[in-house]
Amino acid sequence: EGKSVIQSSVDSGYVITGYTKSFADPNGDVYVVKTNKTGDTLWTKRYGGNAYDYAAEIVESSFQNCYVLAGATKSFGVQMFDVYLLRLNYNGDTSWTTTAYVNPGTQDDVANGVVKTADDNFAFIGYSTSNGAGYEDLYFQKFSAFDGSWMAATTHGTQKHDIGYSISATSDSGFVFCGQTDTTINGFSLPNLLLIKTDSLGRSSGPFISSVNNNYTNNISGDISIYPNPFHQSATLRIKSHKSDLNAALQFMIFDMTGKDVSSSVFFSLHVFPDFIQVDLYKNDLSSGLYFFSLGSPDEILGRGKLVVTE
Repeated sequence: EGKSVIQSSVDSGYVITGYTKSFADPNGDVYVVKTNKTGDTLWTKRYGGNAYDYAAEIVESSFQNCYVLAGATKSFGVQMFDVYLLRLNYNGDTSWTTTAYVNPGTQDDVANGVVKTADDNFAFIGYSTSNGAGYEDLYFQKFSAFDGSWMAATTHGTQKHDIGYSISATSDSGFVFCGQTDTTINGFSLPNLLLIKTDSLGRSSGPFISSVNNNYTNNISGDISIYPNPFHQSATLRIKSHKSDLNAALQFMIFDMTGKDVSSSVFFSLHVFPDFIQVDLYKNDLSSGLYFFSLGSPDEILGRGKLVVTE
């Protein structure tokens, strides 16, 4: 299985990584395939031990003339999965390999993405269940290009599932993490996109923001009526629903354009009828602008859309 591919600066060929079960280890080894620019194989390499090992992403550093891989291993870690890091030269030979985990490392610690840093080292993003707020916590670590040693590490999470999938370096020497969370920070337990901006050591300036799902093309989704919209002082939302047992579980949330929860700035009341749910909304301290709303239960979003507040 291929999980990541890059184009090499050496010959414009490609380097593919992931894992294989086709050879001596039925549990799986890290697999790297180097091709020329037309896809013909130049060499293949396997890395790992007797248990399951895989690579999730590969990056190149032309400064150090190397490829760096990040993934997870059960062959060399403390217990369960541990982060697996490998540095290869351009022929696929290992300069070093190392593992990483959040102390005590008794549960899964996994890297899903890796990036070259502004100071020509590397950093990975993934998740840890070994230690933290609860379940998976987003796990960041910066490590030395020279020997893979730890340089900085942080975890970000709540008592829910928080996972990092992708990491990018930013122009201010910091990072942006992207992943998912089902934290109730936005009122619902369904997965939401997770975006965190950090400094060069992976530290964020405040709690992370989980975005409102925004996969609709019109102002509203589902069978929803809003009147008036735009509104000045108050509006009434009606969302068709045939569920009459949701009174205690219903949650109505409003977010601004940055994804910040601004529900405390408004007054609203919920009314459940046989065929629809009504939200009577009063803007209170809400300033003029565009907002997103969601209405749902702990396991289902019943309606969502956009609201415009005018002066």
